[in-house]
Amino acid sequence: TSYRDTNEIAKKTEDLNNETVKEALQERLDKVSKLLDDNAAPTTKVEAKVYNDNVEITAEDEAGNPFKMYLTKGNGKEKEISSGDKTTSDGVYTLRLIDEAFNEQTVTFTVDTTAPALKDLTRGAHYPEITLTVEDLTKTKIEVTNMDKNETTEVEDGTKLTEDATYKVILTDEAGNTAEYWLAIDSLKPTISVKDEVVEDNAFINENTEVKVFDKFLTNVSITYEDTKGNKTTEEFTRVDFEVGPRNENFTLTYELTKAGTYTINATDKYGNQKTVTVE
Repeated sequence: TSYRDTNEIAKKTEDLNNETVKEALQERLDKVSKLLDDNAAPTTKVEAKVYNDNVEITAEDEAGNPFKMYLTKGNGKEKEISSGDKTTSDGVYTLRLIDEAFNEQTVTFTVDTTAPALKDLTRGAHYPEITLTVEDLTKTKIEVTNMDKNETTEVEDGTKLTEDATYKVILTDEAGNTAEYWLAIDSLKPTISVKDEVVEDNAFINENTEVKVFDKFLTNVSITYEDTKGNKTTEEFTRVDFEVGPRNENFTLTYELTKAGTYTINATDKYGNQKTVTVE
């Protein structure tokens, strides 16, 4: 013989016929069926690209199943987030979406809101040579214009500039952020001419004439006159300091030589290049 709890059997039978219990069971069966039929991962509008602003992260599951969202910045720790959360800083992010059916999707994207920069270079400065090394989160296009020749070329990161010139450098990264630098290389001495002929050391004249001193970065000129009796007087000319920029054109100082004697002309540019000539 076996023991049968007729009361328990009656209760189970009653439960099976109870509408509330039947609805709850059906709801569970529907949920399981829904999960079994769900083969698609949650979707998001976040794309695998570079953004130049912080990104609002939203997602949805087409089947309507619950899902979770996780965000990792760089090599950092993965954190659970909610739909509508935003990134708060530049970086490379990995977004992972997973639903209760274990369908999963990952998207890697970059946020870059910062303009690119040139390492160890200062806008408006002069250098013996220039190495263009870009500091930026994303790949950057480098355009260099030699203003002395009015020539523009696209160059690679790490390019060296060695030719005397004023340069305009424009940087544009993948996010569309831009930066502009004006730089110069100047190893040339100022030019001094007498009667429109360039003088390298000494010149001899027998008439009144003019001397011209020119250099695009010219800052100081001193002219010392010594008469036939050995008396000396000096005049100083100073150009106000300036930065390298779009208006770097040759600056010319003109001085009239009208007396018998010896003139010593000393010219110096912004970067210490110096030239001295004597005119008798």
